[in-house]
Amino acid sequence: YRIEGVTNDLIEDRLLEAIKPYNDEKIKLLMKAKNIIQLAKKEGITLDFDIEIKTDTPQSYKDIVFEKNELEYAQEEVKTLEKKYKEEKEKKALDDLSSYDKDIKKVDDYSYIITKVENKDNNVLKSVADSLLNKIEKGYVVIANIKDENINYIVRSNIESKKANDLIKKITTSLDGKGGGTDTFAQGGSPKSNKLDKVLEELEEII
Repeated sequence: YRIEGVTNDLIEDRLLEAIKPYNDEKIKLLMKAKNIIQLAKKEGITLDFDIEIKTDTPQSYKDIVFEKNELEYAQEEVKTLEKKYKEEKEKKALDDLSSYDKDIKKVDDYSYIITKVENKDNNVLKSVADSLLNKIEKGYVVIANIKDENINYIVRSNIESKKANDLIKKITTSLDGKGGGTDTFAQGGSPKSNKLDKVLEELEEII
């Protein structure tokens, strides 16, 4: 082994050099947390996030170990914040299913929902689609989520004659997209298109 040592003023410089990567990563994590809190606030969700980051001048090797442990703590706290944000978004979306009531239509012995939303979390929409299908009891749900320059589609069905996989293919094929799934659940995507309304209207006519 080769061991190098420093003395006097170089000690502080070497310690600062050693902890810099940890500090840089902690700054990124704090910025990420700030962005999550701001996004949540826009959606009417209040999140708590309060961690203190040490800013004292390092004095010894113990400070390097402390910085490493503090980074790990910050990583766990931000991960917890992300999880809480996801849970609260899902809870808020499921608590507000009444906003989809206007889209429920009845045909023979079943009902269906074909609707558009914007900038929603696709994972949350899967839970929304499940809950809406339970709400209408028998039928299917088609949700088109317009996000940036893309459209994501989620389809849930419990009717044998109207399989989710068949419905997603009708949509994505018409909009130069791709999709697939099972008889009961399918998803897909396509580039953003001004033909979306027409395709959804045609899908409703087929139904």
